[in-house]
Amino acid sequence: METAIHASSANQAISKAMMLYHEVKHTICSQPIAESDPILTQKLSTLNAWIEKAEELHMKEPPSARVQLKQRIMQLRADTADLVNRMETSRRQLAKRLAEDKRRQELLGTKFEAHKGDTYIDMLGDDMAHYGRVQGASQAMEDLLSHGEMIKATLYDQRNMIKRTKRRLMDVAHTLGLSNTVLRLIEQRTMQDKAILYGGMVLTLVIMWILYSRLG
Repeated sequence: METAIHASSANQAISKAMMLYHEVKHTICSQPIAESDPILTQKLSTLNAWIEKAEELHMKEPPSARVQLKQRIMQLRADTADLVNRMETSRRQLAKRLAEDKRRQELLGTKFEAHKGDTYIDMLGDDMAHYGRVQGASQAMEDLLSHGEMIKATLYDQRNMIKRTKRRLMDVAHTLGLSNTVLRLIEQRTMQDKAILYGGMVLTLVIMWILYSRLG
């Protein structure tokens, strides 16, 4: 059932979206997320609808309030995208754990029969040892991926902070009438920060690939 999206101001729509954001965040952080969760999917859809409503209404506010409202909306949109990434990570981890449990149960229930006579060969010990090594490597990769997700989230937050800082500097520059030379220096610094951001992401991927190759 769809929730009606009605608000008289951008601030009201943002408040509604923030309440729903914290509710969804609590759900994602407090329990494993199944592959199919219609209630959570509906809440995320409603959350995005509130953000869109706030985006629409903020243009009707006085010009002096629009910049701050726009920043709040962009931050909420970025936080929601990060929340979706966390949900997908939680779903992958749950699916992987369920698959491992299923393989473990199948392995524990397997008997290996010799080709001659009535003798049974107990190969369970070797198989369990091999499975333990595979599971250890799999857990190491999962830890690496989780660490990579944390680094990605940190870099994403830094990028948003750089964008917000750039917008504020541009507003100040417009107000104070700074020269074009200073504005070009700001642009150059932004490009350098962006290069550092993408360079850090590439370096993280290279390290993860090297560790994955060694563990494999």
